[in-house]
Amino acid sequence: MGFVEESRLSLPDYIVPDLQIIETRLAVVEARLGIHPLTVEDRKERNHKGMMGMLHLMEARTYIMLAERLARVETKLQSVA
Repeated sequence: MGFVEESRLSLPDYIVPDLQIIETRLAVVEARLGIHPLTVEDRKERNHKGMMGMLHLMEARTYIMLAERLARVETKLQSVA
């Protein structure tokens, strides 16, 4: 086995314990602050609300652009007539 393969095999031995320590410390801090970690459903709901907000914003911008376009066309029609 080469150096890269050996490094990849031994790397999780160093990373996993550190991640567990960080996760535990984060859980303690969240508990002190009264922060509840988001569940998958909470994340889905938050993402859905964000996407819906963006869609409404896009619709509003499209409506404004169409209204401005219509006003320009009407102005040109009035000048022609």
